[in-house]
Amino acid sequence: MTPETQNHWTVLLVEDEPVIRSLIRNLLKRCQCDVLEAGSGEEALAVCEQHDGPIHLLVADVKLPGILGPEVATRVRALRPDVRVLHISGSPYLGSEPIIYKPFKVPELIAKVLELLHGNDPTPKSRSDWA
Repeated sequence: MTPETQNHWTVLLVEDEPVIRSLIRNLLKRCQCDVLEAGSGEEALAVCEQHDGPIHLLVADVKLPGILGPEVATRVRALRPDVRVLHISGSPYLGSEPIIYKPFKVPELIAKVLELLHGNDPTPKSRSDWA
């Protein structure tokens, strides 16, 4: 069963700032995403290991306490090679993965999430109420 037929995606959100994590979680839920949350890299890895279902997208802050976001992405990919990654950062970051900079605009975040979940076509395949 594909996410389109399930009518949802699962996103692992890793953000140490509770207010920002809550904002992103609420935006993802409005997009019919199931959201797994973690406040640190270590917590994210534990969630990833314990979650039985698929994880389609990892949204991780670059600067996390303990394990940094890029390392979290590397370790999550070792467990789930098909996961897509979106980093979030408040400062310049020279990485090869997609990134959104804080402060971001809501449409910018939603567009990037849709782009990553649906490939290069940001148009939802089976949902009429994204955003």
